[in-house]
This record gives sequence, C-alpha cells and structure tokens, in this order.
Amino acid sequence: MSERKTKVRYNYDLLKKYCDENGIDLKKDYSNESINRDTTIEAKCLNCDDTCSKGFRLFIKVGCYCEIHTKENKQQKSKATNLEKYGVEYALQSKETKDKIKATCLKNFGVENPSQSKEVREKAKATNLERFGVENPSQSKEVREKAKATCLKNFGVEYSLQSKEVREKSKLTCLERFGVECSSQNKEVRDKQKATMLERFGVEYPSQSKELIEKAKATCLKNFGVEYASQSKEVRDKQKATCLKNFGVEYASQSKETKDKIKATCLKKYGCENPSQSKEVKDKIKATNLERFGVEYSMQNEEIREKSKVTCLEKYGVEHPLQYTEFSEKASKNAYKAYDYTFPSGRIERIQGYEKYMLNDLLEKEQVQEDDIVVNRSDVPCVWYEDLNGKQHRYFVDCFIKSQNRCIEAKSTWTASINPDIIIMKQEALKDAGYECEIWIYDADGEIVEKIE
Repeated sequence: MSERKTKVRYNYDLLKKYCDENGIDLKKDYSNESINRDTTIEAKCLNCDDTCSKGFRLFIKVGCYCEIHTKENKQQKSKATNLEKYGVEYALQSKETKDKIKATCLKNFGVENPSQSKEVREKAKATNLERFGVENPSQSKEVREKAKATCLKNFGVEYSLQSKEVREKSKLTCLERFGVECSSQNKEVRDKQKATMLERFGVEYPSQSKELIEKAKATCLKNFGVEYASQSKEVRDKQKATCLKNFGVEYASQSKETKDKIKATCLKKYGCENPSQSKEVKDKIKATNLERFGVEYSMQNEEIREKSKVTCLEKYGVEHPLQYTEFSEKASKNAYKAYDYTFPSGRIERIQGYEKYMLNDLLEKEQVQEDDIVVNRSDVPCVWYEDLNGKQHRYFVDCFIKSQNRCIEAKSTWTASINPDIIIMKQEALKDAGYECEIWIYDADGEIVEKIE
C-alpha cells in the first residue's frame, strides 16, 4: 500500500518557519491574519530590492523571488534539466529532439518544418488577419509598438539589436555555437542556407530567385508605391533622419567613425584599408564573375553591357550614364583633376584620371622598375595627329617605359566609349613615330577590362 503524502498546513507557523530558514523579509505582518495556500504573500526578493508577490503555495514551491528573478531561475532550472536529459542547454539544440520534431511535421504536414506547409502558413495568415487585421504580425502597428515598448522596458532601446548587451550576447552565442561572432561567417551555416534556398527556390541566394524578387517588388509597391524601397522619398528621408540621429550625418559613409570602423575591419580581415586593395578579394570577384558570366569583369560580358544600356535608356534616355548631361558635367569636373601619386621610393608625380591604376599595374603586376617609368609631360613622347576634319592636334601620352620604347594610355570605360576613333588615331600616330603603344581601359573599380595593342 503506497504511503499517503503528508498534508501541508499553509498557516502562519509554516510561513514564519520558511522565512526564518531562508532569511526572508516580509513586507507586512501576517501574524494576526487568517492565511491559506492561496493567500498572497509579499516579501523582499532574495536577489534584489524588488517585491516578490506570490500565492503562499507558489511562494514555498519556487522561492521568494521577484518576477524577473523567478523567470531567470526558471530558465536556469530548464537548462540544467536539458543538460541532464539531452546534453544541451536548450531542447532544440538536441539532434534527437530536432529529428523528432521533423518526424512529427512530416507525419502531420508532409514537410520537415511547419513553415514549409502551405496549410500552416495560410492558417497563420488567417489567425493574424482575425487578430490584427494583417497577414503578418510585424505589419501591425499595434504589435510593432508593443514590441518597441517591451524592448524599451527590457533594454532601454526600441529595437533589441540597438542594445550593446544584446549584440554582445549574440556574439558570445555565435562564438559558442559556431566559433565565429556572426552565424553568416560560418561555412556550415552558409552552406545550409544555400541548400535550403536551392531546395525551396532552385537558387543559392534570394536575389537570384525571380519569384522572390517579384515578391519583394510587390511588397514595396504595396507599402511605398515603388518597386524598390530606396526609390521611396519617405524611406530615404527616414534613413537620413536615422543617420543624423545616430552619426550626425545624412549618410553612414559620411561619418568618420563609420569610415574608421570600416577601415579597421578591412585591415583586420585583409591587411588593407579597402577591400578592393586586397588581392584575395579581387581574385574572389574574378572567380565569381567567371563562374556566373564566363568573364573576369562583369562589363566584359555582352549581356550585362546590353542590360546596362537598356537600363540607362529607360532612366536617362541615353545608352551610357555619362552621355547624360548632368552626369557628364560632373564627371568632366572630376576626371581631369590632378593629384599626387607616390611611388614606392617616395618619388611624387602629378597625374590625373585613371593613370594611378595603370601605374599600380605596371609596378605590381608587371614588376616594371619605377625609374624606367616616365609620366612627366615634359619627358614623355609627344606626337601630332590629324582628326577627321583635318585639324592637327598635339598629343602627350600618359606613360612611357624607356627600356621597352613602350607607351601606355589609361582610359576609363566611359572615356573610351565617347571618342574611340580619336584614341585609335593617337595610337597610330605613336606607332608611326616608332613607339610601341597600348591603350588600357579600366572600370570604376580600377580593374582593367580591355587592352588595345
């Protein structure tokens, strides 16, 4: 015969004994009150100065703790139980639990995750429409305001990621789980994301999916009346206001703090201040372009060039941005500004335009000795050429390599597209004068896209 449990008498004697044994300070005198298991007991929290207010039975069962510390204790107890049962702090970290959840979902909905089920998603939308008048809780102003209020109460900010404490905790969790500060830095996580995208949409990245792109456009049209959020004046003004509030400037890139942080990150990751200065980054870009477009530089791809022309025609009525008057004037003002170029030895020369990219390539890629390179106008070869109207023009080449009797002219893709005939005339004039001559054409990132020899 099983033993009967001893009946607990919830009276003042039990309360006094429990408080004396645990060093609890009651907020009021209960000695002259008739109390039972449901009587609310008020006392000072054992972990802080806040008040613990609980029914007598719960007071004895979970301890004299305020709402916050009761929640913390519950979490710690849950972690300890999970560690004992599954070897992890949270049940969802356990492979056994995750596999069990997947099996249940497969049985009930035919998918591994409830969110993959159209039935579940439609039901969730219906519930949200019924409760909040929107398909997604985040679309509800009431829900968003409530979320902000909770964040302000808990962290002193409107959004959790504005809290340094939350960000640091997030980093620690990622370091503990994946060995990196951000989950997207982990190859396993990235590969899993790609696999999920391939399974759902047939592409590795959301931006490659026509379905997702069209869905994003539809959402933007519905919310802002434009296909892309950045096309909305309201969104742009809001971004500016946020930047002014956070950094004192309209654009994050105008902030010295942001620029210094970017430089520091680049120095830490790549050993240089700008990603485009890193050989590793440049090689990775080339590899990506080769994989996607079959060329090292995107502008070498005919399809992309044609797409660029179509976009420009649609936006500005011309095939190239710099054929548009406003952009052309701005480019002209900047294109011919002279600036100092410092050679490895400390020698300084005044150059302009894209000549710096040419000099970098000569020194780094071709390993040309700097004293073999001439850029000063008074020292480079000078020739005359005749234009299509029969007019004579004097021409100074950008660079001359003495030992090779070789001239090099550096051009941007735009400059090269404006007057290609003139460029060829200049090149022919130099060749007729007995020099080797090459035209190097660069894109805006300083990458060479074409050589005319």
